[in-house]
Amino acid sequence: MSEPGLLYEAPELAASDPPRSFSAFALTPLPPVAQQGMKYLPWISFAVRCKACGGDDFRLGSRIEADPELSRQAPSNPTLLRPPHRLKCESCGAIETVFDPQTDGYDGVLSGGAGRQAVQGEERFTKAVCKIELGATYNIDLEELKSLAAAAGPPVKATDLFDWINIIATAPDGEPLEVDYECA
Repeated sequence: MSEPGLLYEAPELAASDPPRSFSAFALTPLPPVAQQGMKYLPWISFAVRCKACGGDDFRLGSRIEADPELSRQAPSNPTLLRPPHRLKCESCGAIETVFDPQTDGYDGVLSGGAGRQAVQGEERFTKAVCKIELGATYNIDLEELKSLAAAAGPPVKATDLFDWINIIATAPDGEPLEVDYECA
């Protein structure tokens, strides 16, 4: 169930003019779904397809970082999935970056970095083939985003300045794997 006029202005703009950091992929905006207690949603979500071949089956790539605390809590999987994240198309093998905190989102675009640094460790792709959904959240008024983008100069646009990103990888027979980052 989606309702017209459910998105704030920035996500509405992003539906037709997605962030540049998503430009390596063919995107289909997903209709917003009303959330209980929320009149307007500050995010937009996209279904992802490969620009090279049109396929929609991917493996999510992440840098792997060992975490001593996780070693004690979950000895069978003591690692964290860290950026930059890339998608590998299962159909044609094309690999493209979907999110790097050093270059994408509010902090990456305006500050040249983020609180969550990219990790230099080994890159691994998910074993499962997944459908990918990207979400971008905008917590700043569209006019302020336009002003910030103008001050930064071309090629920065308002929709590049998302505050939060969600990457949801869903395998046909498994729980969705979600990685998300605050970018402001």
